[in-house]
Amino acid sequence: MENEDKASNTDTHCKSTCSRISKHSSTSSAALKAQAKAEAARALLAYSKKDAAILKQKTELEANLHIFSSQKAVAAAEAEVAVYEEEEALSKIEQDHPLVGPPTSPKQRTTEYVQKHSYICSEGFKLQVDPLAFHKAAREQCEKATNAEIDLNSSHSAGKAKVKVEHLAQKNE
Repeated sequence: MENEDKASNTDTHCKSTCSRISKHSSTSSAALKAQAKAEAARALLAYSKKDAAILKQKTELEANLHIFSSQKAVAAAEAEVAVYEEEEALSKIEQDHPLVGPPTSPKQRTTEYVQKHSYICSEGFKLQVDPLAFHKAAREQCEKATNAEIDLNSSHSAGKAKVKVEHLAQKNE
C-alpha cells in the first residue's frame, strides 16, 4: 500500500504542478495579449499625433490661401482704380488742352523737338541754328583736320625719304 500512497501522492503532486503551469501559461498568455494591445495603442497614438499635425498644417495652409486670395482681389481692385484715375486725369488734360490735328509720327516729333531746341545761347541771346547745316559744317571741319594731318605725315615722310636719297647719293660719290 505504501506504493499506492506514493503513487497517489505523485499523481496529486503532478496534477497540482500541471495545474499551476497551466494557470501560469494562461496568465502569461493574457499578459502578452495585453502588452500587444498596449503597443498597438501606442502606435495608433503616434499616428494620431502625426495626423493631427498634418491636419493643423492643412488648416493653416487653407487659411493662408484664403488670405492670399483676398490680397489678390484687393490688388486687382486697386489696379483697376489706378487705371480709372489715370484715364480720368488724361481725359481732363485733353479737355483742357485739346489736340490739334491727328497725332504725329515719331520722326516728325523728333524733327520738331530738334528744331525747337536747336539754338545757341550766347550771353542771353538766342541764335537759331540749322541742325543739318551745323552737322555738315562739323563734318567738313573734321575732314579738313584729318586731311591736314595726313598731309603733314606724308610731307614728313617725303622729307625723310629725300634726306635718305641725298645721304645715299653722297655715300656713292
